[in-house]
Amino acid sequence: MGAYNGLNGALRPIHIGPGLSPLSGAFSSGPVLEAYWKLDGDGADFTGNGHTATPANITFASGGGNGKINQGAGFTSIASTLIASSGVNVLGALSVSAWVYPTASGDYFTIVAHMVGSGAATTNYHLIVLPSTQVALLGVNDVGVGGGNLTLNTWTHVVATRTAAGYTEIWLNGVKQGFGTGPAPNSLPAANTYLGCRGDAYSYWHGAIDEVGIWGEVISDAFIQDLYNAGAGRQPPFP
Repeated sequence: MGAYNGLNGALRPIHIGPGLSPLSGAFSSGPVLEAYWKLDGDGADFTGNGHTATPANITFASGGGNGKINQGAGFTSIASTLIASSGVNVLGALSVSAWVYPTASGDYFTIVAHMVGSGAATTNYHLIVLPSTQVALLGVNDVGVGGGNLTLNTWTHVVATRTAAGYTEIWLNGVKQGFGTGPAPNSLPAANTYLGCRGDAYSYWHGAIDEVGIWGEVISDAFIQDLYNAGAGRQPPFP
């Protein structure tokens, strides 16, 4: 990869791999969620951990490009936000999962971010779509790892995992698309967690987002593939 200067950072070199074959039954001893937003009409945190995301200018609807499972969150303007003021400050290993339906390209579009304001040095994790439609997980100083590209007006299951040492993987629709080493976690206990925007009123999502989960560990390949569920997706509680 070349230098990524759009947010004053750089994407690390990535490796493209063929991914793994789908497996089933991975939820029998599944990892523990830190936060999960079903987005079925509101921004409630399913886990009960109190990370409620307050919606502004969000349309909750089902079907087509609105919701992947039941209802989803439609981002209809540059003022559309879902903000959890009790942010999910994951200090070690991290996994983020979401179903996304992009309707625009050629700019930066945030899926999930945990950060303070606009400072690149005050970012813990930032799952974003680049102008090329590539998905990337960024950290401190907007440096990170990217892999795979989204298709407009199509639901795609996106997963990013990161170890405590910064090793990162990007998965789309149950297939590993890229991996490499980015920044280690950056503790920001006072930061908000944002769905569909950055912390500085920038890179607003265009389209819909559904079924957003955050884990404080690296979820397994089989678990990722079961979350994708051959394109049907899944909601918690997981068996």
